[in-house]
Amino acid sequence: MKIGKAKLDVSDDCITAVSTHACVISANDMLWIGVGVAVTIRKNGGDVIEQEALANAPAQLGDAVVTGAGDLTAKWIIHAVVSGQDLVMTEETLRTAIKSVFTCVDDLKCPSLAFPMLTSEHSQVEIHVAARILVE
Repeated sequence: MKIGKAKLDVSDDCITAVSTHACVISANDMLWIGVGVAVTIRKNGGDVIEQEALANAPAQLGDAVVTGAGDLTAKWIIHAVVSGQDLVMTEETLRTAIKSVFTCVDDLKCPSLAFPMLTSEHSQVEIHVAARILVE
């Protein structure tokens, strides 16, 4: 699918197996890794990813924090700060965090990005709404 000049591929592959320059993960404001895709990223890329993230804590809701990608083939991990310590994500915070991620992508001049759906069991945002926000 094309969105403007960007090409969008949808996949159910493990994010760590995708050939890309950066991977996005959802993050809380203290930047500790605890659930979902972030756990897979840490498992396959190493604890250094979380250590670098923690060095940038606390972060503001809606921010994005860039770290190295450890042992992954990607160069960067972009931590999208979508929740506080309660792990609750709202539509507004998700929208702001996604904009922050794309600001980081522009600043890094990052040519490719793996972007999972940023939803969780604590999310107040349904998956179809999160998908629409990401495409917008």
